[in-house]
Amino acid sequence: MNLFCTKQFWRNKEMRGGSKRYFKVHPWKIIEDKFCLESNEISESVFSLGNEYMGTRGLFEEGISTNSVENCFIGGIYAKEAQSYGWKRKGFANYSNAMVNTTNWLRITIEVGGEKFNMQRSNFREYSRELDMKNGLLRRQLIFVTRHGEQTQLSWERLISRSDRHIGAIRLSLKALNHQSPVKLGFILDSVHENRTCFNNVTHCRMTEGKADTEQIYLLINVATSGQYYIHRMAVGYPDNVEFEKKYVEKDRYVACNVRFTPKRGVTYNFDKVVSVWTSRDAGYPYGMIPKESDVTVISKDREKEVVEYLITKSRDCLKSWLDKARPQQRVSVTTDAPGALLEESYVSEHFSSGSKRHNSDNQELSENEGGGLYELIKTEHIRKIAEFWDTVDIEIEGAEEAQQGIRYCMFQLSNAYSGHDEYLNVGPKGYTGEHYWGRAFWDSESYCIPFYLFTNPDAARKLIEYRYNTLDAARDRAALFGYNGAMYPITTIDGTEDLNYWEYSFCEIHVNSIVPYVVYLYDHIVGDKEFLYSKGIEILIEVARFWASRGKFIPYRNGFGINRVIGPDEWQQFVNNNFYTNYMAKWVFEYAAQVLEEMKRQSPNKLDAVVEKLGFDFAEMDKWKKAADKMILNYDPEMDVFVQDDMFLSLDPMCREELDWDRDIPIESKWTIDRYLKTQLLKQPDVLLLMFLFRERFTQKQKLRNYRFYEQRTAHGSSLSPCIHSIIASDIGVHHQAYDYYLWASRLDLENSNNNTHEGLHISSMAGSWLNVVCGFGGMKYGGVVPEFAPILPEKWHRYSFKLNYAGSIIRISVSRGNLHYRLISGKSVKAKIYDQEVIFEGEEKEMVMPENCYVFRKAEAVIFDLDGVIVDTARYHYQAWKAIADEEGIYFDEVINERLKGVSRMGSLQIIMEKSQRHYTQQQLQKLAAKKNSLYVRMLDSLGPEDILPGISELIDSLKDKGLKIALCSASKNVNKILDKLKIRDFFDVVITGSDICKSKPDPEGFNLAAQKLGVDNKSCVVVEDAFAGIEAAKNAGMKSVGIGDKCKLYNADYVLSSTSLLSLSTILHLY
Repeated sequence: MNLFCTKQFWRNKEMRGGSKRYFKVHPWKIIEDKFCLESNEISESVFSLGNEYMGTRGLFEEGISTNSVENCFIGGIYAKEAQSYGWKRKGFANYSNAMVNTTNWLRITIEVGGEKFNMQRSNFREYSRELDMKNGLLRRQLIFVTRHGEQTQLSWERLISRSDRHIGAIRLSLKALNHQSPVKLGFILDSVHENRTCFNNVTHCRMTEGKADTEQIYLLINVATSGQYYIHRMAVGYPDNVEFEKKYVEKDRYVACNVRFTPKRGVTYNFDKVVSVWTSRDAGYPYGMIPKESDVTVISKDREKEVVEYLITKSRDCLKSWLDKARPQQRVSVTTDAPGALLEESYVSEHFSSGSKRHNSDNQELSENEGGGLYELIKTEHIRKIAEFWDTVDIEIEGAEEAQQGIRYCMFQLSNAYSGHDEYLNVGPKGYTGEHYWGRAFWDSESYCIPFYLFTNPDAARKLIEYRYNTLDAARDRAALFGYNGAMYPITTIDGTEDLNYWEYSFCEIHVNSIVPYVVYLYDHIVGDKEFLYSKGIEILIEVARFWASRGKFIPYRNGFGINRVIGPDEWQQFVNNNFYTNYMAKWVFEYAAQVLEEMKRQSPNKLDAVVEKLGFDFAEMDKWKKAADKMILNYDPEMDVFVQDDMFLSLDPMCREELDWDRDIPIESKWTIDRYLKTQLLKQPDVLLLMFLFRERFTQKQKLRNYRFYEQRTAHGSSLSPCIHSIIASDIGVHHQAYDYYLWASRLDLENSNNNTHEGLHISSMAGSWLNVVCGFGGMKYGGVVPEFAPILPEKWHRYSFKLNYAGSIIRISVSRGNLHYRLISGKSVKAKIYDQEVIFEGEEKEMVMPENCYVFRKAEAVIFDLDGVIVDTARYHYQAWKAIADEEGIYFDEVINERLKGVSRMGSLQIIMEKSQRHYTQQQLQKLAAKKNSLYVRMLDSLGPEDILPGISELIDSLKDKGLKIALCSASKNVNKILDKLKIRDFFDVVITGSDICKSKPDPEGFNLAAQKLGVDNKSCVVVEDAFAGIEAAKNAGMKSVGIGDKCKLYNADYVLSSTSLLSLSTILHLY
C-alpha cells in the first residue's frame, strides 16, 4: 500500500542513528546508551515523569545550556496573557491561559577538582540513562573524567511519588575512582526560567518569599496574572560521619545549599534531595484567584496571607511526616516562624541522613541504614503504589518486544498525566511533558483518553467528566456571547473559558459539544452511575442539545436540518457545511438527551422536576430536537457507497498521498500555505472513520470497508490521533497487516519520533488510542451493546498477549494464544459478556475457549495479476489513436472520455461502445472488418515498442515480488499480448499469461482472473490484481480478489487502493492489502 506512515516511520529512524533505534527495545525499560545533543529535546520528552499533580521533562539535574526545554509543571497552575488582534470581532478571546513553567526542583550541580560537570562540555564514559516503567524510576549513570584525569562515578535516580502526590525525590550517588579531590555539590531550587514557547518571554512568576538556611530551604512563588501561589520546599540528605562545608544562597527566584567535601577513594556517597510541592489549589482555589477578565484578586489580602501561611505550613508538615516515618525514633527540634517558639514535632531542617554506603577493610559495601532513610522509604511506598497500577492495567505481549515496550510506555505516561484525584484538572495533549498546546484540555481528552480511564480507572473517568460539569457555567456564558442557547464548550481551555486565539478553530470547531455528552453516555452505559447521570449528566445533555438546536438550522433547499461553517475532527477541511461527523454526533445528542429525559420520567421524576426547574426546561424543546434529529443532513454518495465528509468534499482535488515528499512537504501545516491543503481531499486525521469507531455497532462491515478504503488513502496522518483509529477500523474489516503497522506507529510514535515533533512533548491522547488499539482492535472489544463483546485476533508476530479491564468495578482478564483463548474474573462481581458471539460469564476460575482459525491464521498475498495496458506498458495511446482513425473515417464522434469506457473491454465490445454514437447500422461482417482494420493499425504501432517503454516502477516491483516468492501473472483482453511482451522482452517475468484468445468474456466478468489463479494454483482470495480500468477492478472484485488501481481515485473508487502512477507501486503496496 506504500503506506506513508511506513515511509515516515523508517525515515525518522534513519535520521536518528541509521537502521538501529535510538532507544533500546526492552519490555519494561526505555534505555538510552549514548548521548546525542541533537536529540536531547526528544529524550527530555521521552524520559518525562509525573503523577497528575506535577510533572517534569527528563532534564539533566546539572542543566544544559542548549538543546533543552526546561519544564517543570504543576497541574492547574497557569498564567494568562492578553491577546491582541489586527482586527477584533465579538467572541475573540481577550485573554489566553497557558500552563506555566514552575520551579525547577531537579537542579543539582557537581564540581570535581574545580571542574564543573556538564553533559554538553565535559568528558565522560560508560553513559546510560533508563526509564524503569515497572517501578516509575528514572536513572542515569556515567563516569566523569576531568581535564586532570580525575574519574568519578556518578549515578542519579529520580521519582515523582505515586503514594504522595506532593513529593518528588532524587538520589545522587558519587564514587571517586582514582582521586581524593574536593567535590562541590549544589542543591538548588530555581524559578528563573519562564516558558520558552509561550508569553513572548514575559515574566509571569515572581518570588513572594525565598529561604535558604540551616532550618529551611524553600521558594514561594506567585503567578502574577492568575494570582496563584506555589511552593517548593527542599530537604537534603547527606552521608553520615562526613565533614561538609555548607553555604546557603538566596537570590531572586533562586535558593541553594552548596556543600563541599573531600571524598575517600572507592567509597560511595549518597546524597538525597526531597521536595514538597503545594499550591493555592490545595487551599481551595482550583483556578486562578484573579478572574480571567480582571486584574484584581477575588479574595481579601488577609485571606491571601492565610493561603501563603497555609502553603508554608503544609509543605513543612508534609516533609516532617515523611521524616517521622523514616526515623520514628528521631526528632529534630527546630524553631518555627514565630520568634522564640520551639516545636519538637516540626521538621523544617534541610538535613537528614541518607544512609550512605561505605567500604570496609575487605572492600565490601555496607550501609549504616540498610534499607532505611527518607529516600528509601519514599521510593518503597512509590513502588508499592505503582505496582498496584500495573496489577490492574498491564498488557502482556510475547513475541514482539517492540510492541510490548510501546504499549507499556503509553500506559505509563497516561498514568503520569492523570490518575483521577482532581475533578478540576483535565488531560492536556502533552500532559506534563512539554509546553506545546499550552496544557489546555482539547476534545481528544474525551474521545481518546476517557475510554482508557473508563476501563482502567472508572473513578478517574468520572472526575474528567466532572471537570466538564464544573466548567458548564463558562460554557453557558460562551453560548450566550455567541447568541446561542444552552452551553457551548470551548475547543481549548484550562478554566472552562476559551483560550484559543485562532478564531477559525474557536468559532467553527464545535464538535467538542458532542463528545462531552458522548462520554456522559459512555460512563453511564458502562458504570451505571444513575446518580451522576440524573444530577450532573442531564444538565450537560440539555444544555448542549439546546446549543445544537440553535447552532443549526432547517435548510429548505436541502429539506433538512443543517449545521454550516464548521470544522470537523479533520482540521484540513475548514468552514464546511454539514460535516458528517459533526452532524451525526449532533443528531445523536438530540436523541440521547431525549432518551434520558424520558427515562427520568419513569425512573426518577423528582430529580427530573428539580432539573426542569433549575434549567427552565420546556418539554416542547425536546420535540424540536426530535424533528432536527429526524431531518439531519447526512451526506452519502450511493454510487461509491460512502458517507461524504461534507457538502463540497467530492469537489476538491483528490491528490495522491504518496506524492508527498518528506523533506518538501512534511509537516504540511508548516510547509504548505493554508489555501493549498484546503483545496485537496487530503485529510489530516480520521473524520468519518472516527465516528465509525465511536459507534462501531451502528455501522456494517460493508460500510466500514467502503469508507475505510475511500478515506484511508486520502489521509496524510498530520495528527498523532490518526494511526490508532485506522488500526482499529483495519482490524474490524480484517486488514490485519495494515492494522499492525498502524498500531506500531501509534504505540511507538514518540519512541521513534515518527511525527518529527516529539521534542515538543509526548502525544498523550495517541497513547490512549494505542491502548484502544490492543483492547478494541486486536481484542475486538465492543462496548455499545447490552454486554461487552470480544472477538480477539492474534497478530501474526505475537505468540501470546493478555489484557485486563476494569468493567464497572470488576477486573477481568483475557489471554490470547494461537488457537486458544482464556478468560477469567480477577476481582469483583461476575461479568456477563460475549466472546465470538457466544454468551459467557467471567467468574473466578479461568475458562478456555477455542479461537476460530481465521482469528490467528491470516490470509496473505500469494500472487499478483497484472493488467497490460496502462499498467505494464502504456499502449493505451495506440489503442486510442487506432480507434480514433477508424471513427474519423466512419464519421463517428469519438473522444478521450469515450475512450475511457473501452479500458479492459474486448475489441468487439469496444467497437460496440463506439457505435453508440453512429447514426447508421452496421452488419456483423462490417463490424468484424472494422475491428480487424483497427487491430492492424494498432499492431503496426506496436513495432516501435521496446524495454524502455515499460512503465516506471514495474520492473522493480516484479523483482521484489519474485524475491518474496510471490507468483506473477498477466491477464489482458488483448490478443496482441505475446507480441507486446516480446517487444518489451519481459515474457519470462510471468508465471502465467492470459490473453484475449484464452477467454470468451470481457471484464468486468472475472473469467480471465479466475483462469489466471487456477493456472497459478493460488486461491482467488490470495491474489492481488493491478488494474487501471474500472471494469478491471470490478472483475477483480467479482473474482473475490484484492485490487490496486492505477489512475484517478474518484474514477477507480471501487479498488482497495488507488495510486496515481505505477512509479508509486511497491511490495508493501501489495502486502498491506491484507
